[in-house]
Amino acid sequence: MKFDYSKSWDKLEEIFSSELNVNEKWNQIIDFHETLFPETNWTALREINITAESYEIKEWLEKLVTEEQFNAETLAFWIGLTKFLDEQTEKEFYVIYLTGCEKYEINNIEWATDPIYIPENRYFSLDFLNKIDNIILEDKDYSFLDWILPICAGSFVLDDIFKSKLDLDKFLKYKNKMFVTFGFDDGDYISLTPLRKE
Repeated sequence: MKFDYSKSWDKLEEIFSSELNVNEKWNQIIDFHETLFPETNWTALREINITAESYEIKEWLEKLVTEEQFNAETLAFWIGLTKFLDEQTEKEFYVIYLTGCEKYEINNIEWATDPIYIPENRYFSLDFLNKIDNIILEDKDYSFLDWILPICAGSFVLDDIFKSKLDLDKFLKYKNKMFVTFGFDDGDYISLTPLRKE
């Protein structure tokens, strides 16, 4: 089946910027793609609680910037999405990681390739992304779903954390506003809600 990448991305941006909660956004992105790929196990994907790790992600982020502090020149955070290989099982699994940069451009991601803040404990494995991956792994449309579903689920969860759950004092020590972008190391990305003081 030929799929239109731009329509999926447009739908992601539409849902991402809506006022829906995280789980409602996830259900809407599933509803949209279910019409394109009806043979995928959407029931199992709907049952994944993508917010189950929100507290752990929040704690990891806050601990990271507290124990490995960034400097005053840091203007933006990049949350990268990549896969590591588990050498024991010889299976790949998703991780996110945090770095910080002194430059930022909303329409040019080159700034993220030159970080000045590279904490040692910057990696965090996300079970919900790996559950999604395991469900679609045998799917004939895997290469498409493996692109869109992780960035959808990850952006919904991370944006909610950055928008409403973090201790802002830990992130806004030097500036009243910090930019945050989430995406694949070698592909698409989406700007999350900036951190800002009221």
